[in-house]
Amino acid sequence: MNQDLKFNDREKIESVKAGMIAALCLLVVFAIATWGNHWLLAQPSASLVTLPLVNLSQVKAALASAAGVAISGFLFGMTYRYVIRDDRNPHLKSGAVLAFGLVRAIPQVEPAISQLIGHIPNLAEIWPFALIGLESLILFAAARIVLDWAIARQWVKPFNS
Repeated sequence: MNQDLKFNDREKIESVKAGMIAALCLLVVFAIATWGNHWLLAQPSASLVTLPLVNLSQVKAALASAAGVAISGFLFGMTYRYVIRDDRNPHLKSGAVLAFGLVRAIPQVEPAISQLIGHIPNLAEIWPFALIGLESLILFAAARIVLDWAIARQWVKPFNS
């Protein structure tokens, strides 16, 4: 009984480590993507001098988004460790990334897509939604790469089945 308890506690600690690594990775990539969206995709005529100061509601929205990203990353890390176990199957790894990426992207895109029903959208209308989906996939793909790297260096031990 005591040996089973130690095994379960060790597995829980490793899962929490994987979750924390993935959450940190997603936050870093999300911060880079947010910065890129804000500065690189801004209007070409806008300069740093003419851009208005960030207001409090934007800060609150960014913090809420970051909290959601951190929670998603944590859950991804814990789940990813369990899904891949000590298996080397790339389909399992890619499937976990795709599943989490789609689960994050679809609720963000769905309300806006429902407005496009009834006409054939052009590329300019589809492009923002494609970027949202791509961002979600990139977030979780980056977490996968970092987790695989951490597991290879035994910073996180794979789940033993």
